[in-house]
Amino acid sequence: MSLSIVLVGTTLPENVGSAARAMANFGISDLRLVAPQCDARGDRAVATATHGARVLDGARVFDSLHDALADRTQVWATSAMHREFRKPTETPRQAAPRWDAGSAVVFGPERSGLTYAELTWAHALLTIPTTAEARALNLAAAVAIVGWEWSARGEIPEESGGSVEAAPMGQQVHALVDLEARLDRAGWASEPGLRTRTLRSLRTAFLRARFTSSELTLVRSVFAALGKGEGHERR
Repeated sequence: MSLSIVLVGTTLPENVGSAARAMANFGISDLRLVAPQCDARGDRAVATATHGARVLDGARVFDSLHDALADRTQVWATSAMHREFRKPTETPRQAAPRWDAGSAVVFGPERSGLTYAELTWAHALLTIPTTAEARALNLAAAVAIVGWEWSARGEIPEESGGSVEAAPMGQQVHALVDLEARLDRAGWASEPGLRTRTLRSLRTAFLRARFTSSELTLVRSVFAALGKGEGHERR
């Protein structure tokens, strides 16, 4: 299994096909499309995919980003704008040594990029250095750069005691959504602007912890126990 490439809201079928072609160039086969705004497997996409036709044919379509990332254990989201985020920000070369078969790199729509809400669900941001005068990269070109770094990546040494695999994103998202619902019921940071900012920071801190599945089970049981305790106190 390879690195997953996730394209969100792509508007041009040629970009989907060209991205599939770039993926094939570097041995990446897992293409995931989130709510594409074009005929992602139509003639125009197929024409630009060329030797990436198999990648395009095998692409999976998802209704939401959460669904597309549910089985991934670590996620990088591409963005040129990260002033308001306290997330690790890396270039593809810096991030590539940690990419594995459980990793995903997410790309946003061509014109607007990923929204702030979408960026909060990544463990880190991925920025490709470009000149200030010509900042924007074509989607397929960006995918190709990521593909090159994937193919050329080096192995990082295993830490003493062995590496620990983080829980899939589906479990991490469910735990966070549960926590946020409990905080809303408690009236925590209820002012709209404050809620947005604090949840952004909370998600960043939570995802940075990279909880394992068993740790998430423990964390969610703590949430539930605290909720029961609050109910007893109110009575």
